[in-house]
Amino acid sequence: MSYPEYQELEEPLLCYIYLNGGDTYQVESNKTYKPLAEYFSLSAIEQTQTRDDIHQDGRDEPVWNNMVQWARRKLKSNGYLDNNSGRGKWKLSDFGVKKAEGIYARFVKLDKTIAPKETEQAFDINPPDRAETTTYRILRDTALARKIKEIHNHKCQLCGNTIKISETKNYSEAHHIKPLGGSHRGLDIQENIIVLCPDHHVQCDYGAIELSLDIIRTDPQHKISQENINYHNQLIFNNGEF
Repeated sequence: MSYPEYQELEEPLLCYIYLNGGDTYQVESNKTYKPLAEYFSLSAIEQTQTRDDIHQDGRDEPVWNNMVQWARRKLKSNGYLDNNSGRGKWKLSDFGVKKAEGIYARFVKLDKTIAPKETEQAFDINPPDRAETTTYRILRDTALARKIKEIHNHKCQLCGNTIKISETKNYSEAHHIKPLGGSHRGLDIQENIIVLCPDHHVQCDYGAIELSLDIIRTDPQHKISQENINYHNQLIFNNGEF
């Protein structure tokens, strides 16, 4: 068996709750076992192996579930979990949220909201002259991105527009000024995020627009890095990378 050490589970569990717990940073406990098992690349057998299988102690609960529960108890004893979460719920305390904000970038693959979106394909009708292509756009809406969009009330930081999708809900998109993927290796931090309407998001993705802190609508709670602005203008703007 290749289970991780017990202490190796604490930070991934903390960040899983942070990334997938929505605005309240709370998840259902029974939904944590499988994503964490996938994170550690456990086999199906390792996920279902019982204590009795290993220790012959007559206990039939899965060893893996026990390990995750142990990590939950450690997080709670360290003050990272809220004692007032509902039954079957694991919720971060303010202290836990603060801790997660400093380390979650190392665990972004635990964010179940991240998924590649496949767009239309151009099918080859003349094989010698054409090739089939597939384009992917990764949509990220982490807890940090959601928080920043709320700070700006879902208003585009370039034009001030928002999209109203219901009487109580508006829509906006979070754009990473220095892209996260490829050779760019931008960071998922507030200094690298700007809230945009879909039109300006596409323009930024395709390098069709130059950015400047002079034209970006700001808020004291959200600061954007000039270094990331410079990166966009020098390496993305008018380069047609996307």
